[in-house]
Amino acid sequence: MAMKSYDLRQYPSFKAITIFCLFILYSPLLVVTVYSFNDSVSITNWEGVSLR
Repeated sequence: MAMKSYDLRQYPSFKAITIFCLFILYSPLLVVTVYSFNDSVSITNWEGVSLR
C-alpha cells in the first residue's frame, strides 16, 4: 500500500496561521527595539527618544 503524501501548504488556513505565528515570534523583538530608545531610566515612563 502506497503512502499518500500531504502538502501542508494546500490547507486553506495555512497562510493565516503562518502570518499569526510570525507575528507572535517577532512582536516581542519590535517592542524591545522601541523601548530601547526610551530616554527614561524606567521603562514605564516614556520621556522621549534617546540614543544613550
